[in-house]
Amino acid sequence: MGNTITASSVIEKYSLHNIMNDLYDKTLKYHSLQATTTDDPNSHFQIGYIYHHGLGSVEADLQKAFYHYQIAAHFNHPTAQYVMAEFCKMRDSDFDDDDEEKCNILASDSIELIRLKASMFIKSAARGELYSNASRELWQLYNNSTVWYNMVNEIRDAYMDIICDSTYHVKGDELQQRSLAEIYNQLGYLAAHFKVDRIQEDYQHALQYYKTGAHLGCAASYYNIACMYHDGHGIVANKNTALHYYKKASKKGHALSQFIVAELLLGNIEAGQEMISARACYYYLQSSRYSFASTLLNLGYIFLHGIAGMKQSYTVALQYFEEAAVAIDFSNRKSNHWALHEIAYMHEHGLGTEVNYTLAAGYYAEAAKYKYHESVNKLAKLIEKKKLPNATLEMAIQLYQATSTEGEHAAAYAHYRLGKIYRRNLVSDSAVKNRSFANEYFTSAIHYYNDAIIKTPLPGHLYHLAIMYENGFGVKRDLQIAIRYYNRAVDESVKTFNVFDKHYGHKAEMKLQGLDQTTIDQRHPRMGDLSTQLPITNMSPSKDDGDRFDTTTQSPNSNSSPATNRHDMTQLQRQNPKSGYNSESDEDILGDEDSDDELKDILESEESKLEKRLALVRKTFKLMKFKDLSQNYNDLDESIALDEKMPAIDISTETGSDQISYKDIQIHHAVKKIKQLESRLDELTEQFNIMQSQLKLKTAF
Repeated sequence: MGNTITASSVIEKYSLHNIMNDLYDKTLKYHSLQATTTDDPNSHFQIGYIYHHGLGSVEADLQKAFYHYQIAAHFNHPTAQYVMAEFCKMRDSDFDDDDEEKCNILASDSIELIRLKASMFIKSAARGELYSNASRELWQLYNNSTVWYNMVNEIRDAYMDIICDSTYHVKGDELQQRSLAEIYNQLGYLAAHFKVDRIQEDYQHALQYYKTGAHLGCAASYYNIACMYHDGHGIVANKNTALHYYKKASKKGHALSQFIVAELLLGNIEAGQEMISARACYYYLQSSRYSFASTLLNLGYIFLHGIAGMKQSYTVALQYFEEAAVAIDFSNRKSNHWALHEIAYMHEHGLGTEVNYTLAAGYYAEAAKYKYHESVNKLAKLIEKKKLPNATLEMAIQLYQATSTEGEHAAAYAHYRLGKIYRRNLVSDSAVKNRSFANEYFTSAIHYYNDAIIKTPLPGHLYHLAIMYENGFGVKRDLQIAIRYYNRAVDESVKTFNVFDKHYGHKAEMKLQGLDQTTIDQRHPRMGDLSTQLPITNMSPSKDDGDRFDTTTQSPNSNSSPATNRHDMTQLQRQNPKSGYNSESDEDILGDEDSDDELKDILESEESKLEKRLALVRKTFKLMKFKDLSQNYNDLDESIALDEKMPAIDISTETGSDQISYKDIQIHHAVKKIKQLESRLDELTEQFNIMQSQLKLKTAF
């Protein structure tokens, strides 16, 4: 076969090294225009970062990087304040002074150098620990170096002298008040983090410093108070109080707090909760003035799904994903690979751009380099389906096997695809051998998916389970269970805005339409929670239920267990020749079908549930229809009256720029909600009528 094929070699083969350069060049062009026209500190930072590391088609240029970082730091960009510490150096007679001054902050001796760096670390960390690694680096230096320990305490003493100077507390100009607020905030940070004993009193002092800084107008002080309440440092943890202070910081323009509030609001949102998502979008848009990758990624999702008051726009979503792919991120996040994955998906399916499998593969390969296993599977499928040049089945198998033990979701899909490959007799000349391997893979996929839907019943997981039950892949063929899984996939897809979940919901609907109607009539109608009504299939009956799919242990009485490492299927087959599910000979583990009386009871129960749901929707519809939205929009959500005072913000659209206010979003979603309820009312009425007809048909017999 020539050179040995490995997963890493396949990923490298389909990487397109120019695509990342193109993204960086596009980002540089955009921020250069912004920096020139508006002197935006974020744009200066992004330009400095590109020149600092020589990204895209530009070569590293420390002078240009220093110039742009300096402007960004001057306007209090927290990450720029941290990065500037790298440009602090001692004056060296061996270099030309003019050249040094262009790209460095020069110190006369080592003590002054440490003072400069420590001050920059403290400024950056006190603005928000997640803006950079300043807090972690400073803590390590503080604990490991006596010189740094003394310097941090020296800076603290200098700040104490300033706040003890009565002249600073006389009402002066705005600049002096801002400076004093920052000092109190930094003192709070030092008190909370730089006492080795970390005793209660230090947190109390920190809280007092933060409150004073907040009173003087420091947004970061509100953020730091929120963190103390969130983590319970020195005070009783209280998530509601933390959210209150995060919101206060947000209204003062603290970008990290705006991101956190948006995350909390949008965390577990479902379809029908547009008011909450509108607030989340508002905070994301405000937070995007510092274009961290996670903020841009979530804005991309908002435009991709068309939620939170934003019209669905694949073009705008793609722009956000492209910028997120090359942006720096918060210190506790790495969202770049997710952005790359979404860009690849959009190129694969022609969303906001033309279908281009080569580009899609290139972006999947770049995301795979971040060890993002979902992208590895996507690349493998493009290769498996011969969408790429010089693709071979061995390449796809290597990629699937690489993810077959990597996390629940990726492993489930990898085993499913490997099962299909072996089932089609595309690997070996022996049909019996391929069928045995296929059953092994399908069995493992079923276990993975069953475990996954207990935690979160995603439409994709339910859909693939339905496929396997419909076709008898690794399990006894049972259309009854397949139909119920398809129905549940449709139901779950209705609850979400996620276009990927909706994709599988749509595929499930198409499958249901394709099934023979007489077969459907003889089976169960759509049921409720599958986790309580469908059996979680155990392919190893002698195993305990609690150890159904333990990849580290095996019951000594078990005749079959899913392989945990699929790299040597032949060896596994020698050791356990009877492993795998034999769909032709095994008994039906579900037992007899329900009798007519049992089916009648189920139908009547479902009819009762549907009547209640229908009544609730009608009541909600009437209440919302009753409101005069054009005049009474202030009453739509009284709990967020303060949020309505937020100023309008500028947003970019496909046709230029526009302004959007929070009230605009509220009105839009109230009207949209009524239209959705009208549509849902019609759907439920139709379902209700069908169910009544089914019940009458059954009782007639």
